[in-house]
Amino acid sequence: MRHEFAIGPASRGDPFEGKGQRYTCIRCKWAFVIKGRQVVVLDDRGMPMTREQSLERLNTFSDGPCPAIR
Repeated sequence: MRHEFAIGPASRGDPFEGKGQRYTCIRCKWAFVIKGRQVVVLDDRGMPMTREQSLERLNTFSDGPCPAIR
């Protein structure tokens, strides 16, 4: 099952200081922020994840699986 995202403006605390778009899965609450061609995957506290963790999570965003549906 795929993630289902709510899309909204990034906030001041996000990596691009509110100048990007924040995507949050409404099921599992995983989130990432996009500005132009840059993507930052966020952890459960809204902080940028390490590169290895980011790549692992980013690979699920387009096709799933969403961990809330397992």
